[in-house]
Order: sequence, then structure tokens, then C-alpha cells
Amino acid sequence: MHNIIACELVSAVEKNTLSALKYVTDLKLKKLRIRWGGYTASTNWEYTDKNELISEINFPPIKADAKITNYMAEVYTGFALHEIGHNLCTQKDVWTKACELERHGQVGITQLLNALEDPRQEKELLSRCHFEGAKNVLETLTEWAVNASVKNGFKADDPKNFSYCLNILAYIDMCGYSVPSIGSAEDLLVSSGKLRHDLETALIKLKACKNTQDVLDLCIELMGQYSNQNQQDQGKGVSDQSEDGSESSEDKSEDGSE
Repeated sequence: MHNIIACELVSAVEKNTLSALKYVTDLKLKKLRIRWGGYTASTNWEYTDKNELISEINFPPIKADAKITNYMAEVYTGFALHEIGHNLCTQKDVWTKACELERHGQVGITQLLNALEDPRQEKELLSRCHFEGAKNVLETLTEWAVNASVKNGFKADDPKNFSYCLNILAYIDMCGYSVPSIGSAEDLLVSSGKLRHDLETALIKLKACKNTQDVLDLCIELMGQYSNQNQQDQGKGVSDQSEDGSESSEDKSEDGSE
């Protein structure tokens, strides 16, 4: 009985997601399907010749003993909107390019791209989604994910956490999210110790990125600077490419593990 889906939560997420999408400017949504049966959270999308979006979002089954709360409904709605943000704001051809770089030896480039693209695309999504609740659920998702990382021993001054620090810093500074377990952007920078200067420099460059290609260019630059450091899989999702060439964004599980 480990993988029984919590039906009340599933229904709430689907309803909340569809309601929020009504407020996305110029969105031509032909089909949205939310599935609950995979190993990780992911999204696959395409556009028709009429520029209509066909999107599929997949979540792992909810544990039978999961607590069905309004908070978790917001978290999962945040996950769904986050994935829709990739559908609308992430350049799929650039993501495919990053996957090619990964396959040809640039190990970690897709993980880094996902960590930096996540806040950039959410900021763009919020500029298009004129619905107050959209920021609320995305902020709740960020808070939930960071809380899990802090609980699991996240240290801002660990070089292995550089990409995740930059990810959190961007959510706080760029998107204006409140993350109480971290505090302000300045609090995070202070706790990052010797990484502070590099984080500040990278944040300035990330804030100047206008699209996914700009973010990939920044990632390539950062990979060159930190080629000897072991980057952790961080961000709200760790991107991957499946065998059939479709893109997915692999997200944290319920307890914050990856």
C-alpha cells in the first residue's frame, strides 16, 4: 500500500493549476495532463503549428500515509506551475544543446543549467501570470525545498553547494521570495564565507540573463571557473534527458531527498 495516491491532494493540484493558468498572458493551452505514476517529477512539452501548448507533467505517487494539508497542496501546485514555467519560458533547443554538451564530456552542465534557469524562468513566468496566487505557491515551494535542505545539513560555505547557494540567492533577490530558514540575501551571503565574492559576481551576471541561452553561456563560464569542484545536484529540479530525446525536470521528493 506504499504508493496509493492521495486523491484529495491530486484533485486540488489539478484544479489549482488549471485555475492559475487562466491568468497567463497569451497562453494557448491545447492540452494539459498531470500524471501520477512515475519515479520523479518531470515535464514534457511541445507546441503545435498554431503555437498551442501541449504539456504533460508527471509526479511520483503520493505515499499512502502522506498528510493531506493545504500546505502540501500549495507545494505541489507550485511544482506544477514551476514545470509549466519551463514549458513557457525555457528554450527547449537550448536545453537539448546542454544535454549534448553533457554527453560529450561537460559533466554537470545540465544540473547547473537547471539550478540557474529555475529562478530566471520563474521570474519570467510571474511577469506573465497575472495571478497573485502564482507567486504565493512558487514561494511556498521554494521555502519547502530549502527547509528540507537545511534539515539535511545544507552549509552555505561548502564549495559543493555553490550552485544551490546561487539558486537560493536568486530566488530571494531576483524573485523576491521570502525564505525564513535562510533569511535575507545578505544573511545567505554572510554565511557563505569565502564564496561570497563569487556568488555576488555570478548573481549579477544571472540577473542580466534574458533567456535560457544566456543562462547556458553563464553556466559554461562558471564550469570553466569551477571545473575542479564537485557540483551538487541542486535547484528545484535536476534536469535530465530521456532515451527518446524528450526533456524532463527531475524534482525533489516529498522529504526533500533527491
